[in-house]
Amino acid sequence: MNETVKINYQGSIATITINRPEKRNAINNDVIKGIFEAAKIVDKSDNIKVIILTGAGE
Repeated sequence: MNETVKINYQGSIATITINRPEKRNAINNDVIKGIFEAAKIVDKSDNIKVIILTGAGE
């Protein structure tokens, strides 16, 4: 996983955060790859029921 996407867990909720606030979280190839990798990681967890996709910053 790259630095442009982070995963946080809270109970049965996984939050995938696009971490490019300096670029207003614009999507580029690294972000697409990071979201795909994060989704594969989260998919392996049986207890995750909800995925939230958000961006860092304001």
